[in-house]
Amino acid sequence: MIFSQQQPATRRRPTAARRGVTLLVVIVIISVSMLILAGAVRSLVDEHRQTRLRHTHRQCRIIAHAALERARAKHLANNSYTGETWTIDADEVEFAKPFQVTIEVEPSDGEIQWKATARYPAEGTPEASESAAAALNRE
Repeated sequence: MIFSQQQPATRRRPTAARRGVTLLVVIVIISVSMLILAGAVRSLVDEHRQTRLRHTHRQCRIIAHAALERARAKHLANNSYTGETWTIDADEVEFAKPFQVTIEVEPSDGEIQWKATARYPAEGTPEASESAAAALNRE
C-alpha cells in the first residue's frame, strides 16, 4: 500500500510587499477623504460668513430707512431739526456690537433732503454700511 503523504493545508501569508501596498491604499483613501472633508468644512464656513454679512447689510438697510422716518417725524415736529447721530445698543437689535446711525438734513432749492446712514459696528472698521435718502418739497 502506497501512502501518499498529503501536505497540510497552509495559508499563504501576505508578503511584506502586499502589506505595504494595502497600507499605501488605506493612507491614500484617508488622505483623499480628509481633503474632501476639509473642502466641505471650508465651504460651510464661507457660506456662514456670507450669510452673516448679508444679514448685517439687511439690518443696516432697515435701520437706515427707519432713521428716515425718524427724521421726517422730527422735522415735522420741529422745522429747525438739522439731524443727529446716535448709537443703537447691540442688545436692542440682537447683534454682537452696536450700530451707529447718522441723519443729515440738507435744505436745498424748494425741498428738504434727508440722508440716513447706518453703520455696523459703531466703532472701528465697518463691516457693513447702508444709506437711504428722501426729499420733501416745501411747497
